[in-house]
Amino acid sequence: MTTLIIGLIASTLLYLAAIYGFVWVGERRVKWGAQRGLSPDVQPSFPSVAEIWNRHSVEMTVIYAAVFVLLGLMDFTIWARVGFAALGGLVFGSVWIASSPPDPGLPGSSPVMKKASDFGYWCLAILEWFAYMSVLCFATALVLELL
Repeated sequence: MTTLIIGLIASTLLYLAAIYGFVWVGERRVKWGAQRGLSPDVQPSFPSVAEIWNRHSVEMTVIYAAVFVLLGLMDFTIWARVGFAALGGLVFGSVWIASSPPDPGLPGSSPVMKKASDFGYWCLAILEWFAYMSVLCFATALVLELL
């Protein structure tokens, strides 16, 4: 039980850290663009709980939670379920980045820095999806433990 609570807290903190990473990188890009005379349309800010909820949608959250409940009922260990969350994070984070709008091609950025930035966003997307799925994994395991 203690492992599940610690895992849930750690996953939640990891999820919030990943979202903060997106906001921090976005703020740096906006400042970089402002120094070069670009005027961005939006200012990155930490999303509200409603925005986070809409991002992953209620339906998908219920479906992912049901998958983790099913894995728990099939006697998968918690670490096997966390591994499943890691694979889900890799797949869904990669799909999310692949379906993002194309980079506007800011002037003055080198091809090397663009690739480094793309890699960083990809890592953040995977981390964010892994943490989201880990929160569901530990939360459903805790509920199953209590039942």
